[in-house]
Amino acid sequence: MDSALETLWTLFYSYALYSPPTIGLITAPILRCLWVIFCMLIALQALNWFVGGKIKKDGLGTRLATWWLILAPLVLGFALGFWGILILNFALSCRSLLEFFRAVPLRDSDSGLFAWLIIAAICQYFWVALPWLPMAMIFIPIYFLLIYPIRMLISGNPQHFLIHMGSVHWASMSFIYGLSHFSLLLTLPTSHIAGSAGALVLLLILTESNDALQYLFGKWLGKTKISPKFSPNKTWEGFLGGMLSTVLLALLLGPLLIDLPAEILLLVGGVIATGGFFGDLVLSAIKRDVGIKDYGTLLPGHGGLLDRLDSLIYTTPIFFHIYYFFSAR
Repeated sequence: MDSALETLWTLFYSYALYSPPTIGLITAPILRCLWVIFCMLIALQALNWFVGGKIKKDGLGTRLATWWLILAPLVLGFALGFWGILILNFALSCRSLLEFFRAVPLRDSDSGLFAWLIIAAICQYFWVALPWLPMAMIFIPIYFLLIYPIRMLISGNPQHFLIHMGSVHWASMSFIYGLSHFSLLLTLPTSHIAGSAGALVLLLILTESNDALQYLFGKWLGKTKISPKFSPNKTWEGFLGGMLSTVLLALLLGPLLIDLPAEILLLVGGVIATGGFFGDLVLSAIKRDVGIKDYGTLLPGHGGLLDRLDSLIYTTPIFFHIYYFFSAR
């Protein structure tokens, strides 16, 4: 029995680390990253079962179960290739818009708002799919910005006109334009063995690791609050500990996934840590403003989808432009 288990383990280890096939966007380096993430989740799940009630108070079991639910469609998207990620990206944008405008008060004349936003999202992801980078860069910031106020004029309701126009534009820029850079990363040329998805995987790992590390350092060492009115749990110790760890992680993982020199990877780590922090803080400030705790209940232990995507809303477009600029040099 032990010999059979050892043989199975050897075969699986060899398959995962040395000779994996390419499936969609999942090249050898990406499969290795997924393998490490899978092992980490298994280890945390085992820890949760082992210590039982001691850490259930923090909801670790629920959060881990939710991470499995998050990982499954993501891996499927990578396996299906560019179109799999594009469809998943579009769905994330639509769900984010839905959660946001469920939380933010609307005027009676705004009943058709979501349809307009879905049309804008379809257009944006169409430009990404072509790919037509110039139009993808200007469609939401210019054309949707100019067109939607005309629709508001036709509704004939001047009440809170400026506030509503600002809310719609910020949401479209963040949840359609910003998040669409997730798929746009796949359209950039690369000669790295990880393929076009390497940059995407690095972005995801650094952003989510930074969130977790800032939280953990804040729990362990946090004393000096940064912005207690917007997010009472944010501390300088957590922010700096998370940033240093994310920079180190960027230096370690970066060469395995993208072609950027070490000094640019330092910049990437610092920018993602800072962008993720402010993304979380901005979405928290909006929750305080509208008087809600979470944006939804889609992800048990986390809240709504926006409660999980808040950092990516900032880090995705910033990372895209850094990668686009320096990889072309």
